[in-house]
Amino acid sequence: MMPSYSPLSAVVATCVVTVPLALLLVLGWMKRLFLRPVRDMDHALSALDDGTLTPDVLAGPAAREDELGRLARTLQRLAHADQVREQGMRAQIQALNTVIEDMRRQMQDMHIEMESMHEQMEAQEIMIDEMKKARQVAEIIESDQFRAIRAQARRLRAERAV
Repeated sequence: MMPSYSPLSAVVATCVVTVPLALLLVLGWMKRLFLRPVRDMDHALSALDDGTLTPDVLAGPAAREDELGRLARTLQRLAHADQVREQGMRAQIQALNTVIEDMRRQMQDMHIEMESMHEQMEAQEIMIDEMKKARQVAEIIESDQFRAIRAQARRLRAERAV
């Protein structure tokens, strides 16, 4: 004998099969609708944190008109402001490096000039010493005592020559 199925058992059997399928479809739709944007936002936050966030990472979530879309657009603005600030800082660093290099060159030039001035000063000191010595010699030669000694030396030479 064949088992007989009642209409109720057919409905129950249909529900047992279709309800889980419907739940799977609803869960898949909810995942696509809610979880994927949240995952995308999580990836975007990680990218923002490590400095690799690009506008295309948030393109999908930013197109939404709900809270996640507003959050994504806010993150895009933050990322853009961060990029602008970083570019500005890089430009400042480059400008400072240029200034430092210019100052280094100027210091080298000043060092070379100071060495040259030092050499000139040493040469001037030698000239001053020579002039001082010449003046001292002139003072000695022109002194009465030296003239007397010189005259005495001439007389002694003359007496020896005779």
